[in-house]
Amino acid sequence: MSYVAFFYVMVALRLNSVGANAGEPPLSMRDEELTAIKSLHGLLDDNRDGKLDMHESQDFVSSELGHPEGSEKSDKLHRNDLSITFEELWESWQKSEVHHWTNKDILTWLENQVELSCYSETFQQLNITGHHLPSIAVNAQQFIQVVLKITNIQHRTKLSVRAMDIVLFGPPHPRLTYWKDAIVLVLFILCIILLLWAVFHRCHTQKRIDCFLEESRVYEKELNELKKKLEQWQEAEEEEEGEGEEEGEGKEEVRKDKDEGRKEEEEEEDSRRHHHQRPCSPQVKVGVVEEQAP
Repeated sequence: MSYVAFFYVMVALRLNSVGANAGEPPLSMRDEELTAIKSLHGLLDDNRDGKLDMHESQDFVSSELGHPEGSEKSDKLHRNDLSITFEELWESWQKSEVHHWTNKDILTWLENQVELSCYSETFQQLNITGHHLPSIAVNAQQFIQVVLKITNIQHRTKLSVRAMDIVLFGPPHPRLTYWKDAIVLVLFILCIILLLWAVFHRCHTQKRIDCFLEESRVYEKELNELKKKLEQWQEAEEEEEGEGEEEGEGKEEVRKDKDEGRKEEEEEEDSRRHHHQRPCSPQVKVGVVEEQAP
């Protein structure tokens, strides 16, 4: 106990000498931190020998904090030191990242890890920082009820356990955050891939549409040319048919003319024949006789 008293005196002298440094909390807050850390060490030290061994820390982590991985947490607390004294715990706390947390860090921890965002306004108004966490962890002088004005027993217990966890073992492991970031990254990559695929598919489809339209225009042009050729062929055929009809009509007329000429010749021939076969009149005979007489 004399050694502990001597340590208190040395810490007080050091605080008086460096208390004016920038960023250092007031002396009363340092005293509260020191007292809270001492109380926390006493909670873990079951046999009251002034040293915290691996077995005691594992039991405390499993029973009080409710962590199934008690050995993992205990290893993180002890590191290479099998037994931790109060002075070593205090020194470890002074070097902890959580010890230097600002009010903004505390609000983030309260909302995301503790999930008690309903008290964010109170923590902000009171400017709760990392220096207050040991007092919250052990509820020194009923800090949670008196200062923070939290009356809900479940909320007080949850806040105290979570504060005790980060005071002893440091900030929470960002495993869940990593998983969330990984999931978000994978989803982002998938979105990029889908977007690129959609753009590629659209370009490919547009090219196919353009090719189809170009082929359609070529086919339409060929069809128009074919229609023109067909019309020309039909016109030529009609002209040939007209010329054939005219030629047939001309031939028919020629044939008719020939027939008429042939008929006229036959009629003339018939008339000649008839004329030669007709008997001569007496007058004609007399004339002929008279001519023959001399």
